[in-house]
Amino acid sequence: MRAFNFQNLHGAVKGFVAESLPCSQVKACYQITAGLSNHNYLLVVEQSKYLLKLYQKDMPIPSLTFQGFLAATIPNIQHVIRWDAALKVALFTYVDEAVAGIDKKRLCNLVETIALVHKQPSVNLPVSLDLKQALSDLSLTFKQRTHSELRYCLHLLESYPKELGCCHNDLVRENLIPTEDGVIVIDFEYAAIGDVYFDLAAVATSFWMNDEDIVRMLAIYYDQMGLKVPDYAVEKLRGFRVAYLLLCISWYEERGEAEKAASLLSQLDELNAT
Repeated sequence: MRAFNFQNLHGAVKGFVAESLPCSQVKACYQITAGLSNHNYLLVVEQSKYLLKLYQKDMPIPSLTFQGFLAATIPNIQHVIRWDAALKVALFTYVDEAVAGIDKKRLCNLVETIALVHKQPSVNLPVSLDLKQALSDLSLTFKQRTHSELRYCLHLLESYPKELGCCHNDLVRENLIPTEDGVIVIDFEYAAIGDVYFDLAAVATSFWMNDEDIVRMLAIYYDQMGLKVPDYAVEKLRGFRVAYLLLCISWYEERGEAEKAASLLSQLDELNAT
C-alpha cells in the first residue's frame, strides 16, 4: 500500500463515500497496489477501516448482491456497505490480517464457510467459465510447454461427475484473511455457478496443502455438506489443482507477474512429482 490523498479522488466518488458514511471524516487514504484488475483504496474513518473499490470494467451487480446476502447470513464473509452502478464504485468493510498463517482450527473454519457458500441459492449468479474451454484457449506456446499436464487434467475433468454450487472462483491467498476470529473471505467479484472443486483447488493452492491437509479439508467439507467423501475426491481434486495452477500461471505470465507465476510453477512441479 502507499499513501494517497483522498481529495485526489473524483468528486463524485468522494460524494459517494460521504453519503455512505454520513457524519464521518476520512482521516487517511492508502492505495492498495496489490490488485491487478481494479483500483482499490483503504479508507481510515475515525476508528474504522473500509475498502473502496473502483471497478475498471462492468460492475458485478449479481456478485455484489450475492456477497451482501452471504454476509448477512454466514459469519466470516466481508460486508458490502454500499455500491453505485453509475459510478462503478463499491464500499466494503476492510479486514486486517491478524496472523501469518492458517492452523487446523482456522482451516476447519474456512472450509466450513466455503461449504456454506456453495450451498446457497444462486441469486441470479451467472454460470462460471467452461474450464475445459478455458484450458483450450490458453496460448499455443503455453500449451506446448505444459502439454502433459494439460492432457492429464483434461482427462480427469472428463472422468468424474460435476458437483455444482455457488462458487467464489477467486480464492487466492489475498482473498482469504486469517484473523483471530477465523478466516474472512473477501472479494466475490467472480462468483458464479460452477464445480465446487475449483474453489477447493484454489484453497489447496493458496495454502500449499500437503496430502494430509487435503484429506482433512475434504473430510471437513463433506461433513459440512452432510455427505460421505466420495472415493474419487482426492484424484478429482488433484485434476482441478493442476487445471487451476495452469490457468493462474498463464494469467500471471501474461501480466508480467513473474514472481507469482514462478511460485505457482514450483507448486505444479511439486504436484507432478508426487
